Amino acid sequence: MANWGALRGYVFIGLVLGFFFYRLLLSSMIISFLLWLVQVLGGLVNLLVSFVVWLGKFPILLIQEACFNWSHRSKSLGGTKRTLRFKPRLRWRK
Repeated sequence: MANWGALRGYVFIGLVLGFFFYRLLLSSMIISFLLWLVQVLGGLVNLLVSFVVWLGKFPILLIQEACFNWSHRSKSLGGTKRTLRFKPRLRWRK
């Protein structure tokens, strides 16, 4: 420690000039870059969430499509639909 931690005047001048240099020249570029980065990261997160949702829906859609084809195939062959469905009994319909 040659100067025992004493701050000279040129340190404050450098800080002030650096702050004004940043505000005048670099601030707009950095803000526009950060906005672009947020848009890109938001798009990537959206893509990732969409993919995860698709992974969750894909097996369900396959099962649904298989059941739909199975019921249509059995109807076209003259059979009855083999899936159990709830049919409420209404009093005025007998």
